Amino acid sequence: MNYLKRFAILLLPLIMIACNDDDNLNTGTATVEFQSAEIEIKELTSSLNLPIVVKGENNGLIKVRIEMKDNNSGFENDKDILITDYNLVIPAGVESVNVETLLSIANDEIEQNRSFSIAIAHVEGAIAGSNAICKVNILENSPLEGKYMMEGKSQLQTPNGVTNYACTLTSVDDSFEQLYLDFGQGGAALVEVEATENQGEYKLTIAASQVIGTYNGDNVELTHKAVSNGRWVKTTDPITGIFKNKVVTFEMGHALGLEVPAVEGWLGLVGSYTDDSGNSIPLKFIKQ
Repeated sequence: MNYLKRFAILLLPLIMIACNDDDNLNTGTATVEFQSAEIEIKELTSSLNLPIVVKGENNGLIKVRIEMKDNNSGFENDKDILITDYNLVIPAGVESVNVETLLSIANDEIEQNRSFSIAIAHVEGAIAGSNAICKVNILENSPLEGKYMMEGKSQLQTPNGVTNYACTLTSVDDSFEQLYLDFGQGGAALVEVEATENQGEYKLTIAASQVIGTYNGDNVELTHKAVSNGRWVKTTDPITGIFKNKVVTFEMGHALGLEVPAVEGWLGLVGSYTDDSGNSIPLKFIKQ
């Protein structure tokens, strides 16, 4: 009997707290809803705060339970999308509270139209408004975009040996089907992009002899050379490479250069080569 009394005494404060908590619920007419029914975020976003706003009279606590709703991209709850607190308590007089969400949604694929939704699942002390669900649309990021070093063996007398040149790849538009290749000469070459059958792998095609800027007033062309009968020969054929794991790799026997045809000069020309150990090393764009 003594044990039962002691147990009841221990429970009493908890019961009183629970009762007081319920007694403190808002009795005014109020609604809670997301500030926006739909938003856009970049794929590389790692954290997100979604405001929930209170409208109407708020004279006590409002309790809101949150859940992840529709998801068209195979995101795993509490892994790819982690809501830090599913149960929110809004004190009297407070007009908004944030749903904090941690995100891990970036990948090496170009996947358009991905989205997920976060919903108000249950409310105490108020009712859910019309914006009870917030749809989050993901603006895709191309894994190909960024700064690169074009690396290969110089085919000029100077510089000699393996060298590299800085360049940048930038998407033309949101279709991600074309890129601009910029060597800092005031212009850019156009690159065609095509997904291969392999996950995270893309084929890049660069037309030869594109004007990519000027040097001392003369046009600079992105020139393609290929090995023919043991010699590097200028060609009008496009050059193709495969992007995978942050590297664009071209076939052996190909070179790219920055040519100034008007003065029969070069700002640089690098291509594939065989190293001292006899290994074949292709021309590459290496992401920085």
